[in-house]
Formats: sequence, structure tokens, C-alpha cells
Amino acid sequence: MSPATRPMIPEQRHREILRLLRREGVLSIRGLTDYMKVSHMTVRRDITALEDHGHVTSVHGGVRLADLNSQEPKLEPEFRARPEPPRKHFIAELAAQSVEDGMVVYLDAGTACQSVVPYLAGRQHLTVVTNDFYVVTSLFAYPHIETIHTGGAVDASSASVALRWMQSSPSILTCSFSVPALGTCPGVSLRRPRTRSR
Repeated sequence: MSPATRPMIPEQRHREILRLLRREGVLSIRGLTDYMKVSHMTVRRDITALEDHGHVTSVHGGVRLADLNSQEPKLEPEFRARPEPPRKHFIAELAAQSVEDGMVVYLDAGTACQSVVPYLAGRQHLTVVTNDFYVVTSLFAYPHIETIHTGGAVDASSASVALRWMQSSPSILTCSFSVPALGTCPGVSLRRPRTRSR
């Protein structure tokens, strides 16, 4: 998120907050104050006004779009990657250590999994299966790694896919992976067939 280039009146800030939330999924108060170059209290007032109209919901330290269908908010990698990158890269490096040459691994949607990609560069005859477009584009730099995207209904807000086709074709899920999936997915259900990153 690049800082706003000019001061905005409340109505403009409200529209901008909603635009950013549609793109990011969730925003921190601090991120909004830095982006809009306004005080903490101004951002709080803006959020209160949007909350009063049912557009947003306050969360600890931030705001997200109002919960229209009880789905968890999607987070763009640009925003998700900000908290504790050294820890995220340490975890990515540690996860990659369990991957050996010739394996087939699944990388779930999210920046934690995307962070694993550079640590796989030295592996040979590796196949990565993923539902995340950002993971796929990160793998473009490593053409020796075979990349398979799961396909499915595209979720533009998280740059991943929802595996809705599993409801009608659960037998398609006959994949054999060499190591457990690397990701933050709480699970896959045939009732709500999608992966969700955290």
C-alpha cells in the first residue's frame, strides 16, 4: 500500500478504506494512519462511521469488511507479509528442509507458503501442487520445478481458487504427496470445499 498522495475529506477516506478492504481483506489502524497521513483518532472516526452503516467490522487493531457470508477475510500478500517477516522466512526455510529431491509437495495459499519457494530452488525433480496464483508466479523463477495449479473457482481477493468442484467429484482427490502439505489450511470439507489461509 503506497501512501496517499493528497489529503482527503471524510467521504473520500471512507471510499478509499472500502476500496482497500476489498483488495486487502483486512487493514490495520496503523497501516491506515500511515497510508492516509491522518491521526489515529481520524481513522477511528472513519471506521466508526463505516461500521455504523454496516460496511465494516472492527477487529483487534484494525478493520475488515462486514461479514456478509461468514467467510473469513482474504488477505493480499502485500499486506499479509508485513508482520514478522524474519519469523516467516525462518519457518519457510525450516519447512523446506523436509522437502527432498523427487518429491511432490502441496503449497497452500498464503505468503507463508509463498515464502517456501526460494528455499526449494536447489531441489531436483520436484513437483509443487498449489491453489495459489502467487505461489505459481513465484515458481516461474524456477523452471526446473514442475508446477501444477489445482484449478477451480477463482477467488480474486486471495489470488487462489476455491475447490468447489470437489462437491460433485470427490474422487478427483486421489493425489499422492511425498510430504504433508505445507500450509495454514485448517482443512478441506465437502460441505465447504475450499482451502483458507490464515
